[in-house]
Amino acid sequence: LLPGEVFVHRNVGNIVATNDRNLSAVPEFSIDRLNICDIVVAAITGGGIRALDEDHSDDRQIPIWLINAHKAVTRVERKPGASIPQIDPEACHRLIVDENVRLQLEHLQDYPFVAAAMKTGRLRLHGLVYEIGCGEIQITSGSQNLNVSVRPLCIVPSYEQ
Repeated sequence: LLPGEVFVHRNVGNIVATNDRNLSAVPEFSIDRLNICDIVVAAITGGGIRALDEDHSDDRQIPIWLINAHKAVTRVERKPGASIPQIDPEACHRLIVDENVRLQLEHLQDYPFVAAAMKTGRLRLHGLVYEIGCGEIQITSGSQNLNVSVRPLCIVPSYEQ
């Protein structure tokens, strides 16, 4: 990749909080100034979404931030045959991670500049989950998941002098 080909905003749980001015400035600048045509919400297994299951009695900011992801848990709980207490904890975590990517893609579409760019065909949204243990990438598109296995990559940048 060359400098400027990827514009990244990272946070705990790959959350798109529509009331976060720092985060909203990233897609707005990217779409309006850099003319990007694709946005990817990328999650990793074992990442920030695991914090939804943890005790936060000593934390002040984490519980507030994670409010933006709780709907993913609710959606998983409401899926047929997905009684969370009865599911293997790792399988449950994976379902919540997948659903959170979908949820955050929806949150992106709440930004007027994202919705306008999508309506005119200037912007596409994508979701993916990277499974750290095996190198699998799952591409999320709406309610569907496409599994694509990839081998781990090592990219070494080379710069011309």
